[in-house]
Amino acid sequence: TAVQEKTLNRLYITLGYSLLNQAYYRNARKTFQLVGLSSRYSNQALLGIALTAAYQDDFLGALNASRFLKEKQQDDLPIDEAFLLMPFFYEKSQQLATASLGYSQAASYYQDKISTLTQLIDAPINLASHPIELSNGISNGVSMTINNKHIDLSANYPSYFFTQRQNVGQLKSWQTKLNNPKLSQDLSSIIQAYDVLTVKMAKSIMHNRVAQLSSYLNQSRYGLARLYDNNTVAQ
Repeated sequence: TAVQEKTLNRLYITLGYSLLNQAYYRNARKTFQLVGLSSRYSNQALLGIALTAAYQDDFLGALNASRFLKEKQQDDLPIDEAFLLMPFFYEKSQQLATASLGYSQAASYYQDKISTLTQLIDAPINLASHPIELSNGISNGVSMTINNKHIDLSANYPSYFFTQRQNVGQLKSWQTKLNNPKLSQDLSSIIQAYDVLTVKMAKSIMHNRVAQLSSYLNQSRYGLARLYDNNTVAQ
């Protein structure tokens, strides 16, 4: 079933990174390859394949996995990491000019994303315009999209919170037939409290993402500076 497949893919990811941390690179790589391509964990699996390949000195395999991640039209942290990993793998492969270009492109990519996210954080979020999306199936989860930025709420917060918010909204729509102003007011207050907390959750996720991207930005700048300091690329 879809639930079993999701659970199995999550277990593969957990096992794969556990093996990676214990330096069982060959077994870790094979485990990551078991994750379904349509799974919500596929990007984490590709990142794991890239890392294990690099630890095995298979930089061609690492580059291929990173390139596949970069080409995905998604807003996901493993894809962000791929922009930094690719030039690093090129550097390890002694393709230094390509590595230099990659670090420069990564820095620009991170700067743009940080700027966009900062603007979203500073702006009010209207849940009527950006509703919460509850999905089912293999990739089930809770998310919202703001100006084409995907925010995965279920990766950080329990899905039942958002299901309860949905249930309260449905109850409010049904109670209109009861003509009970007090109940209607109470339900509206509950919905408002849910929405205020949801906005705080979304902005917290974006704040964390900015911190991660800022770290990648600093690492890409350091990589570029390292190449220049070692006189390995043209000034």
